[in-house]
Amino acid sequence: MKIKISKCSNYDATKGKDHNNKIVAQGWELQEIDWDENKLRELVTLNGISFNEYDKGHRINKNWRGSHGVMLDFDDGAMTVSDLLDDQKT
Repeated sequence: MKIKISKCSNYDATKGKDHNNKIVAQGWELQEIDWDENKLRELVTLNGISFNEYDKGHRINKNWRGSHGVMLDFDDGAMTVSDLLDDQKT
């Protein structure tokens, strides 16, 4: 199974959120990749990614073309499956 996901070439996993939030408006490219849990885990933890597709690689509202999926975003990285299921109960 393949999925479509946009990856930002400007994202730097070695830098903090303050740095990356300033530079990730540009550099988005849609890719079609195989669904593989380990590869996806690496992709989402080491790259700026989105299920949204943007014209001209520029992430602004007027360039949004569509979404190819839904992704949950946990900025602290501490979410587990059991935590998520518990949160959904409330």
